[in-house]
Amino acid sequence: ILRLAKVYGEKIGDGTLISNFMDIIFRESRITCAIDQRFSPVFVGDVCDAIVNIAYGDVKGLYHLGGPLGLSRIECLKHVIEAAHRYNSVDITVETCSIRDFDLSEPRPLDVSMNSEKLMAMTGLQFRQFDESCANIAASYFKRGTKVDA
Repeated sequence: ILRLAKVYGEKIGDGTLISNFMDIIFRESRITCAIDQRFSPVFVGDVCDAIVNIAYGDVKGLYHLGGPLGLSRIECLKHVIEAAHRYNSVDITVETCSIRDFDLSEPRPLDVSMNSEKLMAMTGLQFRQFDESCANIAASYFKRGTKVDA
């Protein structure tokens, strides 16, 4: 059994965490971001590698499948802004709040971070760092010749 963390990709417009933040910071002048929720975002390619490794290996049990770091939403946003800023100036006002300030259909826990060391030890996999993925998608945005094409 794999218990998945928040999964993100590296494609422009894929609707996941990094591309959503990238779209907002270049299309809006302001963003509201929670400072109190922590999670372990994991790259979709790492999820695929883990599933294949487990399916063809002799792996049994319950495993957390999350990224290598527990991060808050504001930390994730800061990584995205830093990556984008390498290519173009970023002028956005960040307003912080609690995750509980958003009108969500159900309450969200404040800490859903995971420790995936057991899975990494069992499979030998190493998972991608979040800031590496931020750099990759920022490069894709600007490689296309425009910061907001999606």
